[in-house]
Amino acid sequence: LRNPWRFSFDRTTGRLYIADVGQSSRDEIDMVPFNHGAVANFGWKIMEGSACYSRDACPGSTPVCGSPDLILPILENLLADGNCAVIGGYGYSGHRLPDLDGRYLFGDFCSGRIWATTWNGAGWNREAFPFTLPGLTTFGETSVGEIVLATQGGELYTLERTPLAACVPGLGRVCLIDGRFQVEVSFRDYRGFRDDALPVTTGSDSTLLWFFSPAIWEHLVKVIDGCSLNGHWWVYAAAATDVEYVLRVTDTLHHRVREYPNTLGNRAPALTDSTAFATCP
Repeated sequence: LRNPWRFSFDRTTGRLYIADVGQSSRDEIDMVPFNHGAVANFGWKIMEGSACYSRDACPGSTPVCGSPDLILPILENLLADGNCAVIGGYGYSGHRLPDLDGRYLFGDFCSGRIWATTWNGAGWNREAFPFTLPGLTTFGETSVGEIVLATQGGELYTLERTPLAACVPGLGRVCLIDGRFQVEVSFRDYRGFRDDALPVTTGSDSTLLWFFSPAIWEHLVKVIDGCSLNGHWWVYAAAATDVEYVLRVTDTLHHRVREYPNTLGNRAPALTDSTAFATCP
């Protein structure tokens, strides 16, 4: 570990979650299962998150980058996306917000973003909360499993469900499925230029977006009603780019946000998330 900022044991599963602040490009969330044993190597400084970093001054017995002896993170926060220091939280075990059952909550100091993650059987889902909390410094947990958030200014907050308005189309914001789903894509190119993607055209369940010119199409995003098939709304997408971007899809009816990042220099993979939102109908 490099610089862990808050760790906690999940009351229900016994998992150990650790938020570790990175050096140059990314922070990470690490997880140790309840029955793992006494020894765990998370890879620093051979690796920063899932990326190779440095073997300088490491002994010869140090595992190589990508070694199966290392425990890789379950999630990463890219620092170039406005984040700077990940803040570990807790696994939710309260009763006020049943949609959060089994989810681990964490945040970031600079962006004020807060996320929830859970294992879906094939990978770790990441859902962003539809708000930010500037100056977030730490999380707390009450005796009954509710989550408390604290800021640098000394304020304390709890989580409550409030109505969320339907999507309203705007600059950098596309609405699908009669305004229920909100689609946003922010990007950063090799020069450090940042902006939001804009639509070329939009249908009832899909949109085609451009980054640099309306004549050059970059990103196709679809929200598919799979409720009759597997009880989920699906998110499918394809991008013809290798710049950094974050695709955010919000179910405004149920306050659920899914984020799909791509790192700078990585050829964007096809996205076929058929378990994106368990919020049917």
